[in-house]
Amino acid sequence: MDTMRMEPTGAAFVLYLSDRVVAADIAEEIALQWPCASLLLPEGRAEFMAVIDTLRAPATVFVELELLGPVWDAAQRRLVGRQSGIVLFGDTADDLAARGETVAGAAILARPYSSAELTALVRALPAGIGARPAP
Repeated sequence: MDTMRMEPTGAAFVLYLSDRVVAADIAEEIALQWPCASLLLPEGRAEFMAVIDTLRAPATVFVELELLGPVWDAAQRRLVGRQSGIVLFGDTADDLAARGETVAGAAILARPYSSAELTALVRALPAGIGARPAP
């Protein structure tokens, strides 16, 4: 995926997904609901880690866990430390959702998801979902 930026004001969204159709679907929904948002599509783990190090709130990251592999724990700590929202996607996220399990500070976008579910999720972002420190 090419790194893409929309107008850099307002909320920031990072999409780190292998499925281009899903990424385009999510990006379109973000553009509809958050027209002034920044949208970043890093191309690899190193670029993803560099991007999340620059995020400021409000920010939300859609991430496919399989793409992060061994750097997931470090990425999660960084995102939580920056109070970024996290939306998990992919086979691992689907398995977690099927078992009724959750990941602290993250939402799961399990497949198959409907347009209404995606719309509701994006509408709730970046406030209300994702990594937030305990009160």
